[in-house]
Amino acid sequence: MTTRSYEQEVYVVRALEPRDAEAVHRIDRRSSGRERRGYLERRLQEALQTSGIRRSLAAECAGEGVGFLLAGVDYGEFGLPDPVAVVDTLGVDPGNRGQGVGRALVESLLAQVRGLGIDRVQTIVDWDRIELLGFLREMGFAPSPKLCLERATDGARRASDPADRRREGLE
Repeated sequence: MTTRSYEQEVYVVRALEPRDAEAVHRIDRRSSGRERRGYLERRLQEALQTSGIRRSLAAECAGEGVGFLLAGVDYGEFGLPDPVAVVDTLGVDPGNRGQGVGRALVESLLAQVRGLGIDRVQTIVDWDRIELLGFLREMGFAPSPKLCLERATDGARRASDPADRRREGLE
């Protein structure tokens, strides 16, 4: 458990617990503007019940959940043998942003995985999440030398691909 303070507020960062589920849902809904209960339930179940190494954290202030970080450790991915910590979801209540909550969550994760001998943390971010990208940059994250590729399973092009939209005269 880590305790941090910002101005008058004291934030506690600790391991995620089952009692944090409602706060995680509330923070995610306020942050994303969407209801992602099914997705989060699966992630929370993994974080709380899976026997693999999970490093999921909660941040609270005065007993109220103000942030969370869902992460795990992969021991080899895409044919690479080195372990890597993977941040799956990071959320800070909009009313508590800019107060060090996200920083405390990420720094706590870094300290924990460093103690396991893991020297890399990865995450995937939508390119248009400018605020989140800026935060991650401030935390020392940089573009990976790997390129994430995707395609639709039905063979159709992705309608959201800006290059395709320009070629097709849609932009």
